[in-house]
Amino acid sequence: MTRWMMCNTPESSCGWADRADASIRELRARAQRVVARAADATSRPTCFLMEWTDPPFCGRQWSPQLVDLASAFDPIGRAGQPSRRVIWEEIGAADPDLIVLALCGNSLERNCHEADASAAGPSWSRLRAVREGRVAVVDGNAYFSRPHSRIVDSLEILAAIVHLQLYRARRSVEGRLGDATL
Repeated sequence: MTRWMMCNTPESSCGWADRADASIRELRARAQRVVARAADATSRPTCFLMEWTDPPFCGRQWSPQLVDLASAFDPIGRAGQPSRRVIWEEIGAADPDLIVLALCGNSLERNCHEADASAAGPSWSRLRAVREGRVAVVDGNAYFSRPHSRIVDSLEILAAIVHLQLYRARRSVEGRLGDATL
């Protein structure tokens, strides 16, 4: 079992072992489906999962592992490591193919506002992901900031963002990816 899947379900917290086991089996099956589908991707882009913009912070603990499971590579965050402050020069040197703004503790609406504020900075506009319209904004508070059963939702959202071509005909994903529709 991977570290990010070592989570409690509401059922296990309430002492309902049978329901908890069934929920955990379903979560694992969903995660395995995402990993299998992402393995069909023809590319493995670099994807910087950003936890904060001012100052910039990289994703923590399980976030880089989610990026990896979605068949991408986070050039800045490290699995199992805490979030850390990064400098714009480090982000510029990595020049990721894709940036996912999953700002810690913020709603999707607030993260969209923060994305707009970041767009005003000169370092931001020089990044390949920004120039190519490959910046996704997600609800960091609901999906990426906590290691709980919604982490599989996080993986599904991330995989759909990273490999849009594999998910285009699928249900919509909460977030936005440039001007693209999912």
